[in-house]
Amino acid sequence: MSRQVESKEAVRALSTHTEVVDEACYEHAGVLHYSESNKAAIAALTKHQLAYDLDDEHGVQIHSSVKRLLDRVTSRYRFRERHGEFSNQIENLDYAVDSYRRVKDFNDDKKQNYLDEIREITVEINDALVETVSSFHRIVADEFSMVTDVDDKIRQIGRCKREIGRINDIFEHLSVKKLREWVQTDIHLERILLKVLKSKIDLALKDLNVSNKKMVDMLAKLREIRNLPSLIALLMFLPLSSKKTKPFRHL
Repeated sequence: MSRQVESKEAVRALSTHTEVVDEACYEHAGVLHYSESNKAAIAALTKHQLAYDLDDEHGVQIHSSVKRLLDRVTSRYRFRERHGEFSNQIENLDYAVDSYRRVKDFNDDKKQNYLDEIREITVEINDALVETVSSFHRIVADEFSMVTDVDDKIRQIGRCKREIGRINDIFEHLSVKKLREWVQTDIHLERILLKVLKSKIDLALKDLNVSNKKMVDMLAKLREIRNLPSLIALLMFLPLSSKKTKPFRHL
């Protein structure tokens, strides 16, 4: 089977089962549960490596690349909370590092498998960070042009600021101290976690904080705009009121 044929069939599988995949990604943390109605979707997705079996045999996990594709094409329509995704990825990374340590001295095949898994998770974290930073940059750049009501804009900014705070809180736990606990003296882990992952996390969080500061300024401006009609009404009322009020006269 040629590369183009495989690509077409993989895209067709996603197109055919879009609703099932979308529901699994956004309502079930990417898990597609075994059922008669999901049987065809699971077969098609696993065939093209778009999903993989879970250890608990309750279903399949849709590959993160599929989730990222849906995130990208729906970025203008949904506000995505990423902090839960990052938290899960860090837990997966912790498990993969622990598994790697247990097997690295006596099983080369499993050692390489877990090392590849660690690399894949770090790539997923990096990709998710890049997409998250980009999404907040878009929100700041277009000044919420998709939202017409000032109060809605203020609420949306509040949600974005809270999400940035949660992401910061999560990655604060992924400190240099924690990374060094994982790395110890392993040169492979040092290259992946300290030289690559940590530098990209720091850069992304710095960019997110820049967006956060811009949102603070934008929020202040929007609140001024929201209060402007009442201020104008007050200013219009004062001259009118002064004309109707009789001047005070001394007796």
